[in-house]
Amino acid sequence: MKLESASSRTELLETRTLLTGPQLVSAVPNVGGPITPNQIRTDAPNEIALVFGDGQTIDGSSLTGIKVLRATDGVFGNANDVTYSPLPAATPTLYSGLGDQANKVVLRFAENLPQDNYRIFIPGSGSLALKDTLGNNFNNGVNYSLDFQLNLGPQVSSIVPQPVVRNPNGTLSWMQNQVDVYFNEDMNGAAAVTTSNYQLIDTTSGAIRLPVSATYDAALKKASLTFSSIPSGTWRLQVGANSEPNNTIATAVNAGRIFDNNDFLINAHLGDQNGVNDVDLYRFEMSKTGTAVVTVVPQSPSLNTYLIVFDKNGVPVPYTSLPGAAGQPDKVVILAPSQGEYYVGVTSFGNWAYNINDGSNAVGGTGTGGYTLRIESSIQLYTGNDNNSSYETATPLGNLGGEQTFTASIQPQTNVQFPIPPGGIDEPGHRDIPPSPESHIGSSGTGTYTPTSIPVISYHFPDVYGQFPPGNTLHNAITPEQMQRTREIFDLYSRIAGVQFVETANSGIAVITGDPRAFDPQIPQGVNLNAGNSVIMSSANNWGNSEYGGGWMTVALHEIGHALGLGHSYDLPSIQGGGLSGVEPSFPGDVDVVHMQRLYPSDSSDIDLYKFNISQTGTFSAQITAESTGSNLNSVLTLFKETIVAGKPVRTVVSQNDDYFGNDSYINLKLDPGTYYIGVSAQGNSTYDPIISDTGYGGRSDGAYQLKIKHEVPTTIGLTDTTGRTLDGNADGQVGDVYNFWFQTGNTAFVDKNAVDPPQLQDGSLAHPFGSYARAIEFLPANTSIIRLVANGGTDGNVLTPSNANPYLFGKAANGTFLPDGEFLNVPKNVTVMIDAGAVLKFSGSMVNVGSYAQTEDLSGGALQVLGTPQLQVFFTSYKDDTLGGDVNLDSPIEAIPNRGDWGGIAFREDSDREDAGVFLSTVNHAQFTYGGGLVTLDSNTQAYAPIHLIEARPAVTNNTIKNNGTSAISADPNSFLETLDRIGPEIYGNRVTGNTVDALLIRIYTLAGKSIDTLDVPARFNETDITYLITENLLINGKPGGNLGSEVRQAGRLRIDPGVIVKMNGSRIETTVGSSQLIAEGTAEHPIYFTSFADDRIGSGGEFDVLDDGATTGAQGQWGGLVFDAASSASIDHAIISYAGGTTAIEGGFDKFNTIEIHQATVRIANSTLENNASGDASGTRNGRGWNTDAVIFIRGAQPVIVNNIIRDNGDIAAGVTKAISINPNSMVDNVMADPGRATGQSDRFTQFDANFGPLVRLNKLAN
Repeated sequence: MKLESASSRTELLETRTLLTGPQLVSAVPNVGGPITPNQIRTDAPNEIALVFGDGQTIDGSSLTGIKVLRATDGVFGNANDVTYSPLPAATPTLYSGLGDQANKVVLRFAENLPQDNYRIFIPGSGSLALKDTLGNNFNNGVNYSLDFQLNLGPQVSSIVPQPVVRNPNGTLSWMQNQVDVYFNEDMNGAAAVTTSNYQLIDTTSGAIRLPVSATYDAALKKASLTFSSIPSGTWRLQVGANSEPNNTIATAVNAGRIFDNNDFLINAHLGDQNGVNDVDLYRFEMSKTGTAVVTVVPQSPSLNTYLIVFDKNGVPVPYTSLPGAAGQPDKVVILAPSQGEYYVGVTSFGNWAYNINDGSNAVGGTGTGGYTLRIESSIQLYTGNDNNSSYETATPLGNLGGEQTFTASIQPQTNVQFPIPPGGIDEPGHRDIPPSPESHIGSSGTGTYTPTSIPVISYHFPDVYGQFPPGNTLHNAITPEQMQRTREIFDLYSRIAGVQFVETANSGIAVITGDPRAFDPQIPQGVNLNAGNSVIMSSANNWGNSEYGGGWMTVALHEIGHALGLGHSYDLPSIQGGGLSGVEPSFPGDVDVVHMQRLYPSDSSDIDLYKFNISQTGTFSAQITAESTGSNLNSVLTLFKETIVAGKPVRTVVSQNDDYFGNDSYINLKLDPGTYYIGVSAQGNSTYDPIISDTGYGGRSDGAYQLKIKHEVPTTIGLTDTTGRTLDGNADGQVGDVYNFWFQTGNTAFVDKNAVDPPQLQDGSLAHPFGSYARAIEFLPANTSIIRLVANGGTDGNVLTPSNANPYLFGKAANGTFLPDGEFLNVPKNVTVMIDAGAVLKFSGSMVNVGSYAQTEDLSGGALQVLGTPQLQVFFTSYKDDTLGGDVNLDSPIEAIPNRGDWGGIAFREDSDREDAGVFLSTVNHAQFTYGGGLVTLDSNTQAYAPIHLIEARPAVTNNTIKNNGTSAISADPNSFLETLDRIGPEIYGNRVTGNTVDALLIRIYTLAGKSIDTLDVPARFNETDITYLITENLLINGKPGGNLGSEVRQAGRLRIDPGVIVKMNGSRIETTVGSSQLIAEGTAEHPIYFTSFADDRIGSGGEFDVLDDGATTGAQGQWGGLVFDAASSASIDHAIISYAGGTTAIEGGFDKFNTIEIHQATVRIANSTLENNASGDASGTRNGRGWNTDAVIFIRGAQPVIVNNIIRDNGDIAAGVTKAISINPNSMVDNVMADPGRATGQSDRFTQFDANFGPLVRLNKLAN
């Protein structure tokens, strides 16, 4: 028998005789096509589906014999094999279970498989033979093996700047001009020593240095880079990027079209190809006749640059040259005779005869070095009008290259007349009920109107609001909870109508809890009042907790409604009437919404459309900056692509984003060459059709914005391994991208536990290092920027034997005295501590502190670099651990037993490092952590610290072994996952986490009486796929309602979760609170996102399925709450698997149940996902303002979600048959057009066939059990 290729891309098992029992048809990983025998694959799967013949039903109890072997040495069958085994193995490293079909077995790994040779073994004989449910053995009783190989891109494993070497005589040598780069695979030697593959970038100036030489050690897989010098400063080493060749028209760097105030600026280097005769060529466009100025500034005093400008045919064009001497700027001024493309060549003086068509004749150059190039133009982008809302009138940006930023605004379109919205008193059907007819809003008219700017209304909470009786000053008694309800009220009104609100210190609508008699002495206390521009909720009433939807809030909604112009409507179920008795508690009520939209129409209809071309495949990004600068615009970005069909242009939506960084939108995706349009509009105005002008409507805001667009062509990666695979710079399993490492150079104090000088002679120099860290801190020279802890060989002089190393000791001994290196390893202010490979650090009730932990000591700006290598780790362990650094405490055998929690860990705090400058020094690489995770007392506060403990910090934590620790392997508060354009949370990958109390990345959330103290307040992102995220307390994403507070921008929290991420939950929920909070969880078919129970050992990462180290467990319904989306928030869930939710979680002062997904007046899309094995989630009450619910998997109130192409199965009490798949209130079934907006990130993947849908879009879902 053999595997044959079939046209369906499924590998079929061909038989020559009639076989019984299951027959393997294909082995299909979650990435790439089916596996064929001895195949070399270039992708890293973490799941393989074994598909057997149609009609075969596999016996799920016979899977334990299936194994996957990893050779490690290229040969199977010896002691070096690593076996991935499922249960009943003591530590399962493989999950095997039945798939979604009876003839499918799923093999799932707790990691992405690394590069190696693999064998899938399926037993057909013996006691562990795979069987079908009829008892027939697999493959007619014959064992079967399927071998394959993974050949992945090489990765940078470690970087050691300015390495320190111990000489045979025990002294130290310091390679100040050298940087060592370690790889995880055998590299192509020629590529590894090509100096242009390594760029050393000054983070202050951007200046680039290249090594003057490089050597490669194949045994250590190490490239050693030597620079002419590395002056004091902060540096970023970029590994892999090679901008060459770029000396011809075909290879020129694309600078794009140049406009006024949109200069092209780049730092580059001459000499990375062809030495002194190197030529760097840049292409730029002019949109019309005009002036362009090109300036090059050498970064070396000896470099004399030279500029030449060419037309598109490679012919030099006339220009005025303003040359500079060596080290001085060189400038040319070009009067472009016409629009079109031009090229500017940068070279060294003397090389002026080169040909940019073929790169020939590059001779006579005189120097090399870094330079800064600027191309600028006086040509304006805008012509003065706002007529750019259609494809034909779109603002042309030309060929994109680099980055461009434009400032514009969404403003009223007074050339368009809109019909007055319904709800007026003279409208047909409006009821007049005697004897006291209510006008509701007192507005009449049914014609048209000209839109004006969206009104912005201010409000405040005055301290003093009046006197009663006269002479008695009254102070506002409003509570913090009532202030928050007020902000939520204004946010709700802004989401239903064309009006925006801002909070001020002393102007606008005054919101008061107090005595209404200050405004009307005749009314009784206890009456609530709207008095002109003030609303007063009587303090004589008992408002309880003033929870969302409670008495205070509904009264405030009513009175604020009056302040906004709403009249009474007691003849209807409404907030402006007698309340919402008998209808769903959606705020404001449906009737109030109609009236509000009449008063404040959503008529922001402006569309700014920009047209551009892309000539090379690359990554496109567009970012709106509005809210963060104080503008009231809540923007939407829409990207269209133009294709020619039958000779005519056809445009389709490629991507759309509403909110990303707060209310500011952002798009980032890969684009192929072609013509595109990017549209800017206001939220609510997102379904316009630019085939004709002025088709927008429905926007609820306007204002100024800044649009930044960028197109990045993939960097040429010059580094390859011996098989030709290029570098995987960001360790995502895909070739491409560069690796970045930051480090500092400067005055360095060395600490060496083998120091031989007496203490009084130790000054921290290389010749006289400090003998302890405590002495280094005490006598640290004032100008020190680096403290370096070097390794030592201990008693045998060999750093490769850490068992007898002379260790660094921190904490307290049994008698209470401080250990030799101090009570704590505190990183001083603005100092970087480096710890070299082979160092052993032992702690007793102690820890490492990076950043300030007490107001009395400023440790800000400090950074820690743990510089282990693939051959030698840095070791962090217990004072009692005699296996590392020997028996330093000379304790008895009983006392010598180390335990989990003997010490804390490394705490990185928010004021450490230099993130604000885009510098990320802190890194922990190739270290081993054991027996940490314990209680430590700092500044009189005692708490448990994880081995890696992040407090609003984003270090790199890579390639570490974290085992046998208390608490979690790594813990981080929610705000540590901040996403900025230059960093996505902490860099966490390549770590092995086993045998800890929690083998996961714990999202650390402190709570008090069911109320979360830690909330997610920033735009955050979970993007690591080789460690499991664990959430054991409620993660509340802060909506920050109520508009900005003066100049203070309130940007809401957001959590984005990347494909392949695993999120395990334990008695907790994720909730987007009222306001602009957002959850984006968009996976892919190959890499779905998992939301599941802590007990679900079917999936895992980081080497572990069992995150709580509690043995083999299976998930159960209701082990966590669910995903709860509160009013005005939003969510997009795509390709997710949600299991074991619908349970009880903490609420303020108690506990209650939640549905798997709850949607309360929120904007939510759920697509291509599976919701299975969840409990019904029916609550017992209103859950402190979150409202009551009913038993359902998805509960909807006051919303029109998109729920399309999902599987909802096996939920609730199946036997009783009481759990609904979806529960929705009738008033949510409105007749508004609701098309699928698509994904919030990347390609939209819209279900365009439902563009004419009305009301909630619920289609193509499959329901079972």
